[in-house]
Amino acid sequence: MTIPPVTPSMGELQEREHGVGHDCAAGSPHIRHHTIRDRLIGGLRTLVQQVTDRNGQCRVLEPGAGHGKQLIESIVPGGAFLSAQDPLWYPRRSRVSMSLDRNAYFLWHLGQGELRRGLATRLRRVRGVYDDTNEADMVEYHVVRDSVDEDALRDLLAPHFATVEVRRYWSTQSGLLQAVGERLFPPTTFGLVATERV
Repeated sequence: MTIPPVTPSMGELQEREHGVGHDCAAGSPHIRHHTIRDRLIGGLRTLVQQVTDRNGQCRVLEPGAGHGKQLIESIVPGGAFLSAQDPLWYPRRSRVSMSLDRNAYFLWHLGQGELRRGLATRLRRVRGVYDDTNEADMVEYHVVRDSVDEDALRDLLAPHFATVEVRRYWSTQSGLLQAVGERLFPPTTFGLVATERV
């Protein structure tokens, strides 16, 4: 009798990829680069102040990705929504944008000491073949699923908030390429800010 392989849960894959001793800042441009981090923190402070001024208090909920309608329903009237660091929808991006983004990531990844793993992951992504037992394929959830459709999210949020803004920007792990990209390269990443839940 052959026992089929057990597919690990997303939590188990996350733990294998980002367990004890993992440096989250190294691969997280919104933590690593002050320009992105400062913009994000400033936006968050502004939102908290606006909600507090309007409602007299502000309760922050950080649910993580993928909760859609459930998330909207948990935001009180007058509340706000902020997301950051999601990849722009690949099908709408230009070939130049995709090439700059992927090459910047590849160059950064070369310096991380896992060349063989990086090349194997890249080859699977180019072929569109993913291994649901491999954390390298599953943890970067949006990357292996054509990213996130920022316009669809904006349209989903619009009926529930007074304003919804998509903020597009260049983002990569490399400090040097981040500095150059902010000035010269097309956006690769976005955040959403929705205010005054109706």
